[in-house]
Amino acid sequence: VALAEVYSLFRESDARRRQLSRQFSQYLSPNVDAMLSESRRDLTTSAEKREITVLMMDMRGFTSSSESLPADEINATVNRFLTLASQEIFKRDGTIDKFMGDAILAFWNAPVDQVDHTERALETVLAIRAVLETENIERQSQGKLAIRVGAGFETGICSVGNFGSDIRFDYTAIGSSVNMSARLESATKTTGCPVLLGPGFAKRHETGIEPVDRIELSGFSQPVQVFTPVGLKPAQQH
Repeated sequence: VALAEVYSLFRESDARRRQLSRQFSQYLSPNVDAMLSESRRDLTTSAEKREITVLMMDMRGFTSSSESLPADEINATVNRFLTLASQEIFKRDGTIDKFMGDAILAFWNAPVDQVDHTERALETVLAIRAVLETENIERQSQGKLAIRVGAGFETGICSVGNFGSDIRFDYTAIGSSVNMSARLESATKTTGCPVLLGPGFAKRHETGIEPVDRIELSGFSQPVQVFTPVGLKPAQQH
């Protein structure tokens, strides 16, 4: 009886690991996927409120530039950007929330705890920019469009878990920090700063960043003080 119980527990644990791996491997780094597979947390139906750092990154100016490109080149360019960005996110154990055309939404500190989640997020976006600089040298030598990006970050409490319908759900984050990161990404076009950081991020992570200005963001009643990594502020704003 004891052996049968042990075998049953083993089968149940193994099935659970396979289920978690199938559901989460597409948007979790291999490191985080392995940690979840070995843990006893049930993420398939649960949701929780926790502090996360959210990144929204979008290809800058590609939509208008792509109107004259063939479909296969558009596809190859967008996929190349998403691949390079995903690699850097996964290197720092970020969670990819979703792809939205030529944009990517990701966050840190969920589903596993990461006390240095702001550092991981900032390192990620700077690494993506560095990778794209090298990538663009090659692309321009081949007569291809350079890949330019804008990024917005915010840190705050969000609801994180599986949300959706009875037939499909996604592991995602919901909250004002998600909205703020999207608005900040959009504001990179008008501020001239390729990376903008929200006040929640700046409060949690004070080093290596500098204030830009107080700006109005859609959906927020008061102007918001925004920040950028040191060295990315336009010269005229220094």
